[in-house]
Amino acid sequence: MIPKLIVKGAKKAQREIATIDKNRVKQSKSAVVKVAREKIKILKKEMRAGAPGGKQLKGWRETGKFDFTKTGLKKKRGKPLNRLAKHVSSFVTPISGGIRVEAGFVRKGGRGTNVFINLAELHQKGFESTVTEKKRRYFAAIAKTSLPAKSKFRKFFFIRKSTKKMVVPPRPIIDPFWDKHSVSVVPQVKAKYRELMKA
Repeated sequence: MIPKLIVKGAKKAQREIATIDKNRVKQSKSAVVKVAREKIKILKKEMRAGAPGGKQLKGWRETGKFDFTKTGLKKKRGKPLNRLAKHVSSFVTPISGGIRVEAGFVRKGGRGTNVFINLAELHQKGFESTVTEKKRRYFAAIAKTSLPAKSKFRKFFFIRKSTKKMVVPPRPIIDPFWDKHSVSVVPQVKAKYRELMKA
């Protein structure tokens, strides 16, 4: 007869180990998500300061200080990137063996959000826009109806006849931010994981 080693409470111990393992997996995922959300808050703050990654963006036109709304021009309260900052987010997707966390200008299917994502991509790459007579009339009309005659900003909306195109230089947002903050992600995830496991 083959001798059997009987350990009292073995099944209970196995259940406890399985529970601990599940908790470790859960808390490791939570740590990643929490750090991603913290980074998003920092990115929004730096965008609103006009300096993603700590590098001040330059070359803003006076017209960039306004939002073009259905009722006319509306002076922006913050920097030109303030409105884009509202659409920075993180998105968690379950995958085999873990999760995938996307952070930044993430497409989630919302039409309004996607409009701003397209705008953000244009600004990051830079672009040129041909000035047509229709565009000249549009800018002039919106200035006349939305800005007082003595407004110092009014002149910037009347495009010269000699101006054939508008050039928007590249204004990188995500890359400078990631270059500055990526090195701290892993240590912060580890620290957050230890914090969650102690709780």
